[in-house]
Amino acid sequence: MLYWPLLTEIIALLLVCVLLLSLSSYNKPINHSLKMYWFCLVFSGLSIILNIVCTILLGYPGQVPLVVNLVANSIYFLLVVVLCSTIAMYIFEKMLEHVYEQYCITRVRIMLASSTSIYALLVAVNLKSGILFWFDQDGQYHRGILNWSGYAIMAVEMAFLVYCFMRHHSSVAKEMKHALKIILPLSTALMIIQVIEKRLLLNGTIAALVDIVLFISFFSYRREEDSVTGIGNRDGFFSELSLRLAGKQRFQILLLFTRDFASINQRYGYQTGNEFLYSIALWIENNFKEAVAFRYIGVTFAVILPYPDEGQKDIFVYKLEERAKGPWVVGKSSAVLTPAVASYVYDGENLEEDQIMEILDYMLSILKRSGKKYVEYDERAAVDFYRRRRTMDCLRRAIQEQLFEVWYQPVYAPDRGKFVSAEALVRLRDDKGRMISPGRFIPVAEEMGNVGEVFWQVLAQVCCFISNHKQIPIDTISVNISLEQFEDSHLPEKIRTVLEMWNVEPEKLRLEITERAIAGDAYQSREIIRIMEEDGFRFYLDDFGTGYSNFATLAQYHFECIKLDKSLIGIVDSDQKGYNMVRGLIRLIHELGIKVIAEGTETKEQVEKLLELGADKIQGFYYAKPMDGEELSELLVRDIEVCNIKEEVT
Repeated sequence: MLYWPLLTEIIALLLVCVLLLSLSSYNKPINHSLKMYWFCLVFSGLSIILNIVCTILLGYPGQVPLVVNLVANSIYFLLVVVLCSTIAMYIFEKMLEHVYEQYCITRVRIMLASSTSIYALLVAVNLKSGILFWFDQDGQYHRGILNWSGYAIMAVEMAFLVYCFMRHHSSVAKEMKHALKIILPLSTALMIIQVIEKRLLLNGTIAALVDIVLFISFFSYRREEDSVTGIGNRDGFFSELSLRLAGKQRFQILLLFTRDFASINQRYGYQTGNEFLYSIALWIENNFKEAVAFRYIGVTFAVILPYPDEGQKDIFVYKLEERAKGPWVVGKSSAVLTPAVASYVYDGENLEEDQIMEILDYMLSILKRSGKKYVEYDERAAVDFYRRRRTMDCLRRAIQEQLFEVWYQPVYAPDRGKFVSAEALVRLRDDKGRMISPGRFIPVAEEMGNVGEVFWQVLAQVCCFISNHKQIPIDTISVNISLEQFEDSHLPEKIRTVLEMWNVEPEKLRLEITERAIAGDAYQSREIIRIMEEDGFRFYLDDFGTGYSNFATLAQYHFECIKLDKSLIGIVDSDQKGYNMVRGLIRLIHELGIKVIAEGTETKEQVEKLLELGADKIQGFYYAKPMDGEELSELLVRDIEVCNIKEEVT
């Protein structure tokens, strides 16, 4: 005979079955947390099935052997408490996973094990005493004086759950907080209804609803999950970092960067590339059960590991190096990847999430620039990081308050015996008025994406200087233009606007570009340069000889001058081989109808050699160091006076 109260248990069983099917297709390695949730579902299903069986058997008093009803109900009573303790254990572990003090979870385990053991003892005693339930001679079921004890244990566990939550509130993940806001009041309400209305069967409903809330909170797709790899994304990493800091944990963060991953996308396509990323994430999770992996950005993974002692620091790196010796295989595609790792250890410093993220981004930039396989955030890296951070602060302030200074380095023309042009050089001071080397702040500005703002401020100051010194005896002033500027198709119009504002003709200005600046989008770069040349602008190719140089570039553009990098100038007087190489370069450039500026000359010997080789102009410390605008004006006036005296003498 099937009673109508069984309908709630049947629906609850169907819900648990749906969760089991959904979890079976969950695309993640089986870790401890996942196993615990499996146990929750399995125990939920078994308890519901057993409750249905016991209820049906009780519908036939006198026809079912007493021992069968006694054993079945005893197992059910015990299984319900085991289920409750298992779910409570899962919730406690998820709630306290970011709490550094392990004694908390140890106490929880002792409490749950003790309460379950005590109830198991009551079930055993009940077989003869009937304190939980008993059957009369007709086989009718009766509740014992301690029939409510199972709910009392559930209430105690819930009270302890609330206590732990309140104590460690700041370390609890928001998913867990949201789940508890639903689970606690919902379970309490259903338990009260069950106690009041004994004809209802709500135990299975309580278990199923709790399972559903947990599944939605931890196993359904979330905003902080990467859609390609299935692990957490950068937002998820930030949340995890926040919780570990709140829990006062010691941990190690490793950034895994795959240098040559672009070749995989080129060879196999982006879809296969995504499968390689997934396989890397899967390998991390399978080989480091205690780790939490995230797709930090692009092809870089972040792995958070516990840090019990110094001996654990290099284990991951060693395993990764061993794995990197073999190929990664996805279907029929195979590739050998070159991993690079940056390591950061948090050992209780007074840092916030944003600061650690900033350190990690800095470490990643070092990893990419240096070409090293492993970098570690040590004392030296910390000094460099905070110096870079101060530079960034100075840059932001300088951009906002227009604090950049423009200095000028004159360029000497041997054939005319005087300075004929100058290069505008940007300078920056810190908050104490000390100069920051351009070698420090220019790369930082490029990383920050602020080099464009620097260019426009420099250009405005140069135009202002030219406008206010129209009688200055100099032909042109050159300004360096960056890669970022050539990404703007409206660059010509914007530069014309600045020049018109200061009433400066394009002929008075020269724009210095590097080959790297025009290598990104060659077509757009050529088009922008063509338009500007039609408007009267002229260009120099800067840093020729730094590694990007090729002669095809010289043929494609109409440069007025080529500036030989100081690395070439440094070898012109070192040996005959260096001398011959520079001589060949100058001769080839001249044959293309382009003039040569030798940049970075510091000695008389270098100047003499360059004059022998036919350099058209010379720039460097030998003739003049960089100086501010007023010093430049004074220097040029003196230079003209000297030239006039020489002419009078001759």
